[in-house]
Amino acid sequence: MTPQRLHRPHVLGVDPGGRFTGLCLRSPDGGVVEFAVLDRNDYTNSDGYRRAVVNAVRNLAGLGLRVPSTVAVEDLNPPSPHMGMVSVQGLLGTGVILGAVLTAADPLGGAIRVPPSGHGGKPLVAYPPELHGARETNLRQVGTGKLRHARSAYDIAGVAGVYADPPFGVLPRPYVMR
Repeated sequence: MTPQRLHRPHVLGVDPGGRFTGLCLRSPDGGVVEFAVLDRNDYTNSDGYRRAVVNAVRNLAGLGLRVPSTVAVEDLNPPSPHMGMVSVQGLLGTGVILGAVLTAADPLGGAIRVPPSGHGGKPLVAYPPELHGARETNLRQVGTGKLRHARSAYDIAGVAGVYADPPFGVLPRPYVMR
C-alpha cells in the first residue's frame, strides 16, 4: 500500500466589498503568487465593477496552474441591531460582490466560505513585503492603505483549509463495508 500525499492547493483568497475587493493567490508554502485590489470608483457603474471582480476571480484562480486553485471568500455576518448600521448600502454592495464571487467559483468546484474574523488586521511585519504599500513603513503597525484588502485576502486564503470539507491536510476516512 502506497502512502497518500496530502494535498495543499494554491488558494485564491477574496475579500469582497462594495467599494474595494482584494484578491490574493497564495501558494501552498504561503507565498504570494499574484494579488489585486479592485476599486468600485474605477468603473462607470456597479455592473462593470461586478464583472471585473468575476473576471479577476476566474483569471487568478487558473493562473498558469495545472489544477485550478481553490477559491476562498470571506462570508458576511448576518445583520443584527448590534451592528449599529444606519445605512445598509455597504452591506448590500458587499453581498452583491460575494454572490458574484460564489457564482464565478462554481465552475472551479465552488468556493470555501470563510467567516469574518479580522482578516488583514495584523501588523505589516506578518505579511509578505509585496503586500505593503509604499507609504506603509512602520512594520509594527497595522497598515491602513488600499492594500489592506489584499492582506485580508491573504489571510482568508491562509485559513481556508480549516473551513474546507474535508479540511486541507486531513485525509477522508476510508469507507469500510461490513
